[in-house]
Amino acid sequence: MFRRIAITLLMVAACAQIAPAATRYHTQRLADMARAAGLSLPEEAAAGMCDDSTYTFRGRPLRIRTNSFGDISHIGYSLFSPQLMEAYGSSPIFNFIERYLLELDLSLDGRTPAARMDIDKVVTTAGNISMLHTMAADAAFSIETITRRMYRLKWTAGARTLSITIPADCQLLAGANAIELEEIFERDLQRIIPMNGDEFIGDWDKAKAARSEGLLIVDGGTFMSEMIRGDVYLTERGGHRRLVADASKPRQSVANIMLTGCYGRPIPLDLTIDRYGYKSSKVAVTIQQFVSYCLAEGCKLYFGVKTNDGQRLTGTLFALNEKMACNHVLSIDFPTAILKESGDNAAKATANAAKATAYVYIPLQNVTEKFFQSDQNDKRK
Repeated sequence: MFRRIAITLLMVAACAQIAPAATRYHTQRLADMARAAGLSLPEEAAAGMCDDSTYTFRGRPLRIRTNSFGDISHIGYSLFSPQLMEAYGSSPIFNFIERYLLELDLSLDGRTPAARMDIDKVVTTAGNISMLHTMAADAAFSIETITRRMYRLKWTAGARTLSITIPADCQLLAGANAIELEEIFERDLQRIIPMNGDEFIGDWDKAKAARSEGLLIVDGGTFMSEMIRGDVYLTERGGHRRLVADASKPRQSVANIMLTGCYGRPIPLDLTIDRYGYKSSKVAVTIQQFVSYCLAEGCKLYFGVKTNDGQRLTGTLFALNEKMACNHVLSIDFPTAILKESGDNAAKATANAAKATAYVYIPLQNVTEKFFQSDQNDKRK
């Protein structure tokens, strides 16, 4: 009997090894759309792929994209030329409207297009959304962005005009609810390969900077408060500029690390992700991975110092994504002893991991000045 059980287990293992890999999708919505549209997408797709000539739905061409991990990250009608999308800086609204029109045609939730649009607060102020199926490719097109509030899209072809108002809502634009966005963040954060300094800025020597207290400061602007800044600090030696990374200047050094991810070695991060419904999850990543994730999403980073007692520096990193109308907030406790460790002290580096809590995909309208009333003005060196 035991022999039969062993043989059965071996057969199950063998079948598992030869079973085809499932196609990976960035969101569940995309997987549902592929199934409903009868698409047979590759199990292994190249990263950064864009295919707008292979697949169709009801005779209309589709555009399929993958992200940097090779996951299917976009499925929608091919409505816009690459030149037009590039002219608007690859706005997320292009992916949204292509995907959303296909979603309406697929009727994933059984609702009529009018009912679905009413729920999503997507409003046509002129014409109707089905006009997109017949709108000429050379129709005049414009996007009006009302920052943090909405997008207004307008097509004009002869006497025909189509105008659509779309809320600036990260869940609507991404096609995923708050719970799934948190799951995506946790999944992809652990997969991301950190950028290096050269990818963040090509040449510090050419950056416009002001001199103050022996340092050069690259002005990165502010977010909501004068104490929440995007400033980067540089030193200049031998005619070349370098990021400040000095234990005697913890405030500037930690700000540099949090804003650029640049440091001589990976810095372990003991991260708690605050989750919807009073839940949380823990992951072990690096500060560089967190920063790279935010930058890869197109976020602008700002950092504010709360306290600095000489042993630990606490602060808050804000990753602002205006196009998606959301941000990530990281509250961090950074042991300043990390700045004293050389590459040879790996054991100490691990013991001195920074600890942080992340709040992700927060709608921008939910962030107010009250968020910053926590003494973010300790500038002790």
